[in-house]
Amino acid sequence: MELQDALDFIALAQTRSFSKAAEQRHVTQPAFSRRVKALELGMKLELVDRSRTPLALTPAGEQFLRHAQGIAKLVEQAAVDMRALSTNMPDAVHIQTGRSMANTYFPPWYKDMQKRVKGLTMRLSHAQGTVRSLNELRAGLCDFVLQLMVEKVKRNDDYAGLQQTIIGRERLLFVKAPSAPINALMMYRPGSYMNALTEAMLGQAARDKMTVVFESPATEFARGMVLAGFGTALLPEALVSAELKTGVLIPALPAIKPVPATLVLVRAQHPLGKKAEAVWKAVN
Repeated sequence: MELQDALDFIALAQTRSFSKAAEQRHVTQPAFSRRVKALELGMKLELVDRSRTPLALTPAGEQFLRHAQGIAKLVEQAAVDMRALSTNMPDAVHIQTGRSMANTYFPPWYKDMQKRVKGLTMRLSHAQGTVRSLNELRAGLCDFVLQLMVEKVKRNDDYAGLQQTIIGRERLLFVKAPSAPINALMMYRPGSYMNALTEAMLGQAARDKMTVVFESPATEFARGMVLAGFGTALLPEALVSAELKTGVLIPALPAIKPVPATLVLVRAQHPLGKKAEAVWKAVN
């Protein structure tokens, strides 16, 4: 079986039509039908019930579909991983972090590190979830991961075999546009650290009084919705400092005080490259 077979079968399962699946796969219907038939002959199993309209998958076909989807997902993820490794700066120190810190804290910190580590160059990539970032750190696919942490709300992640050091400070606070409804809440994806922080800072009593009007995958997206006047969101102060100074945004939920946070640089215990080790030495 080849990747083409898996993609063909996924298209057929989605469309329940040989003609529509062939169009999706950019081949003629006779050619597509021959490919599916060859797959069945190779498997020595009937995967498609052609007697029904629209066609249906046999029990074997349903099971094969799960395998085909898994294969397609693995190939897609491999492509994403390889694109992430591709770079014009192979000798640069590689850091993964979130969008907010990439836009606020990272640029001045990088400039300062260039003064402290001779010949330093860095490249930045967006963290695709904490678990994945930490696994890539252990595998040597990046040098550091830059994260935000609040002492009273622990990250539910495995830091075994990793080292951490604090390199900066931040504050988190609830903000809104002056005319926005105070009880309309911008929330984050369930299971995310920002979601846990929002829940912890609000407390159950305040949370019960609020209605979730938007769910965001990142603080930058929530900031955009807050600026548009949709409601209240928990955001890093650095991300909205200019708007707070000008009054475009104001602190919301005055009974809830801003919470201090730390910016933490995480590395694996195995030896890093010369420049990465110099960065680690400079921040400790």
